[in-house]
Amino acid sequence: MENFDELMRFSEIFKPIVETPEEIKPVKDIGTFSKAQPLLRAIITNELIVSILTASSLFAFTLPLSRILQSINLDLSVAVEHMDTIINQTKKMTVDIDQVFSHIFEEAQVYTYL
Repeated sequence: MENFDELMRFSEIFKPIVETPEEIKPVKDIGTFSKAQPLLRAIITNELIVSILTASSLFAFTLPLSRILQSINLDLSVAVEHMDTIINQTKKMTVDIDQVFSHIFEEAQVYTYL
């Protein structure tokens, strides 16, 4: 669950992270801005954005199962049902892979044009 939460948190703060170097540009300390630029270029790569969005969609499937497996009152039959759901969802994704990645690429465009 921690990885999912961290990934979601990063997705939420992505826009402010990208906008920060632009906000510090007018600052008289050019050194600060010049140090921020390489970080910005590394973050806004298409590969990173698509990877984050892909991982987010996969983690969204596994999050309910993770919560069940970490609960004090573990019910294995419910966990198995969730596992079956995850398997079915991932199989469906592989069948509709073009549509799945088309949606991810559309979502990625929002991040690349910040």
